[in-house]
Amino acid sequence: MAKTSSSNPIFSGEFRHSLDEKNRVTIPACWRSADADEFYIVKNPKRPSLTVMPGDVFQSIGEDAKARTSAAEHRVFMTHFYSQAKKAAIDKQGRLLLPEDHCKNTGIKSDVVLTGSSDRFELWSPTNWKSFQAEGRATYENVAELVGL
Repeated sequence: MAKTSSSNPIFSGEFRHSLDEKNRVTIPACWRSADADEFYIVKNPKRPSLTVMPGDVFQSIGEDAKARTSAAEHRVFMTHFYSQAKKAAIDKQGRLLLPEDHCKNTGIKSDVVLTGSSDRFELWSPTNWKSFQAEGRATYENVAELVGL
């Protein structure tokens, strides 16, 4: 996995893997690091995908929410966010155990698409990933033009 100057990982690329019989997915070797073998898995509240993030990113989301919301909103958010987050470690074979309920809620069955998303990565069913790409194509193209890509 690439590192920024502040040593935070950058997850990039798209990978396709199959879940094994125990609901484990192999994490790409380029995303694995001795510094980050534990992750938090959360269901994305707006999309049919899972977001997987290192502990420091997970913690910073709670801190960012506190800075951007009222005390009441923060309590509600934190209760939902922390209650549905699952901590998971990468095993010696580079696999991450995915929570069964999270997979059911996102349509992930036997195949999974892993997509880099800067300081975190996402897990999608192939069907949902294809739909998301199609729906977001125009937005991506517009923003790409704005940033000179």
